[in-house]
Amino acid sequence: MIRKEDLSYQFIKKEPLTGSCDGMRYYIAMGKDCIRACTYPDRLCFVRTPEEEKTFREFPDSPDSMPLILDWLNERLSEMQSQAADSTR
Repeated sequence: MIRKEDLSYQFIKKEPLTGSCDGMRYYIAMGKDCIRACTYPDRLCFVRTPEEEKTFREFPDSPDSMPLILDWLNERLSEMQSQAADSTR
């Protein structure tokens, strides 16, 4: 599970934030007028991961968006873990 301590609005304002948790990687960066978050499988880096394996979502450019981003990342983590469990059956 990704924790709120893992995300920093002030850091994202300066440079992209990357991280990983249990088989999922994430990349969060400032867009033109939004915060753009991306999740993708943990087997390749962001640049090498095919676009069709990435899931993007945009959030308002505000510190108030951080809880929304955290919730979305943890939802995506649960989805990816479920998909992985289903594929091993």
